[in-house]
Order: sequence, then C-alpha cells, then structure tokens
Amino acid sequence: MRGTPLLIDAKPAEGYAVHVRFEDGLTADVDLSYLLPYGGVFERPNEADVAPETLYAHVRRRAAATA
Repeated sequence: MRGTPLLIDAKPAEGYAVHVRFEDGLTADVDLSYLLPYGGVFERPNEADVAPETLYAHVRRRAAATA
C-alpha cells in the first residue's frame, strides 16, 4: 500500500513553480525556488527529480494553511 497518492500530472508553471495533480484530487502550484541555493544537482540542465512525496507534502501544507 502506498503512503502517498500517485502523482498524475506535473507541468511547469510561473517562475520556479510546478503545477501538480495527485490521484486523490489534490492540485496546486508548488514553488521550488527554495532549492536554488543548493545548486549542484538543482542547477540547469541537470534535470533533477523532486520526489512525489515531497511535492505532496508541499501541497498538503499549502491546503492546511489556506483552510
């Protein structure tokens, strides 16, 4: 059993954001600009992946903050 719903879609949004949609219906734009200071693997064009669990946690926090 998965702990995190399946990531259905992820598309670039404004700036450093990505619009994500999960199988449980949660959707949001997640701002990934906080990764810029880390450089290295997060520099262009390294195509680093951000784990779906991390994206989902961001979406849940955002939903809780606006509730």
